[in-house]
Amino acid sequence: PARVSVVLAHGRAGALRRLLPAYEAAILSEVHGADVECIIDLPVEHAAAFMAAVIDMAAGEALVDALPRTEG
Repeated sequence: PARVSVVLAHGRAGALRRLLPAYEAAILSEVHGADVECIIDLPVEHAAAFMAAVIDMAAGEALVDALPRTEG
C-alpha cells in the first residue's frame, strides 16, 4: 500500500472523504487543529491520481505528500 499525508482546511474534509472510495483509499489517522491533517492508505497504483485529485478538489490549497512506504 501507499501512504499519503493530506493537510487541508476543515471545510474541505467532506470533499476529501467523498474521494476515498474511487481510489480504494482509507483514512488511517486524522488530526484536527488549525487545519485537518490526514494520513491516507491506498493502493500504490492509485496514489498519483489520488494526490492530483486532492489538489484539484482543494483548488491547490492542500498540502499533499507521499510518505515513505513501510513494509509489513
